[in-house]
Amino acid sequence: MDATNLTPLLIAVAKKDAEMVRCLIHAAADVDRPDGHGITPLWVASARGYVEIVECLVRGGASKDKKDAPEGVTPLWAAAARGHLEVVKCLVEAGAAKEEGDWNGGTPLFAAAAEGHVHVIEYLIGAGAAVNDQTNGARLTPLLNACVRGNTDAVRCLLRAGADKELADGAGVTPLWAAAARGHAPIVQCLLAEGVGLDEASCQEAAARGHSEVVQLFRDAGVSVREPEPAEGDDREDRRSPDPSMEQPCKRPRHA
Repeated sequence: MDATNLTPLLIAVAKKDAEMVRCLIHAAADVDRPDGHGITPLWVASARGYVEIVECLVRGGASKDKKDAPEGVTPLWAAAARGHLEVVKCLVEAGAAKEEGDWNGGTPLFAAAAEGHVHVIEYLIGAGAAVNDQTNGARLTPLLNACVRGNTDAVRCLLRAGADKELADGAGVTPLWAAAARGHAPIVQCLLAEGVGLDEASCQEAAARGHSEVVQLFRDAGVSVREPEPAEGDDREDRRSPDPSMEQPCKRPRHA
């Protein structure tokens, strides 16, 4: 929060003073007036997990989908990214937009997948969030984002919910390639167990990056993996394939 332009309501929210929040709302305080950074009382309460205050503000008519100025995310997105399940439930039940994205189009489900908040993932999908959404700039799915971040439990949860395990991003990066390239062996094992299509590129990328445990998983699955031989004076790091799925990762807001 910005120390300037703080209203009494914003101060009460920051102090987690639900009674004062109720008094100020009853006295006709502007529930949507932001601080100097464009952060509203509902955004602060949602990001911090203050469910009682969120309920007060929603009942008081606070705008549920008003985005903060610095990062361009809604209160629901902020709560989902931090794993505040009860706040997420409150906002969704109050009619908050489940598909409203961040500055790059990443949805609340996308944010929850990035951070590995399984209970939030399960709830949002149950509430109708699109499990294969690709509205963000790089066209990453929630599953691909979880693979990039190495969140195995989130990957399992999304697969159980019917996420497309083959769906690539805008640059052709698949969940298997993303996990293999980063050495996330438990996720590779999970995807292989789900019957994901094997491709030589994923195998060779794991080998090129020296992820021996992942390479062994591919071998156990019957894939022939060639061990790369770096040329003399060649830096293996410089020869790695580009990874578009990391160009626009899910960003968690720093403020509040």
